[in-house]
Amino acid sequence: MSNELKKTPGRGHKAWLYAVSLVLVVFYILVLYLGLKPNVGIEYKMYYISHELSDWPGFGKLTYSLGTKEICTGYLDTDGHLVPYKVCARKGQGWNRWQYYGSSNNARESSIYYLLDEDSQSSSYTIEIVDYSGKGKVELYRGDQYLGEFSDKGIYTYEVGSLEKGELIKFTFKSDSDVEFRIWSAILDK
Repeated sequence: MSNELKKTPGRGHKAWLYAVSLVLVVFYILVLYLGLKPNVGIEYKMYYISHELSDWPGFGKLTYSLGTKEICTGYLDTDGHLVPYKVCARKGQGWNRWQYYGSSNNARESSIYYLLDEDSQSSSYTIEIVDYSGKGKVELYRGDQYLGEFSDKGIYTYEVGSLEKGELIKFTFKSDSDVEFRIWSAILDK
């Protein structure tokens, strides 16, 4: 009979197992809640959660100062060295991964995002297209607003209108199915 008593867990042992189980349940509910409502920056949300960005800009680096010219390449040149200019690491989906000589589209829609750090009453968006192939055209939109189009390489400026500090602006390039283009630089200016 003494062997049977040793095999049966006592009240203290059961209470300890229930307490550990309760702590684990609370922990997993907390992890689930934090996973559904993450308290992270906009760059993290757009890159890791919604996958809107194709390039990782870094924490706090999606913010843009009007008049800053950015080159649409990666951070490294073909030799693996850091480039000496300001890189446009705010591109959304629709661009090729390797970007040494500008960013080439790989989809019918390609986008670039700007999170503004100041207001502007009248703004323009200037892009430099260094390569263009196909017989169609590319239309440029700010959100749902049509800004214009291009159908060859060159420098193009579009009137954007007023901008507000803290506004997240999405420029979308919508191309015909046979069009491929490469953008070298972009500047959103007053």
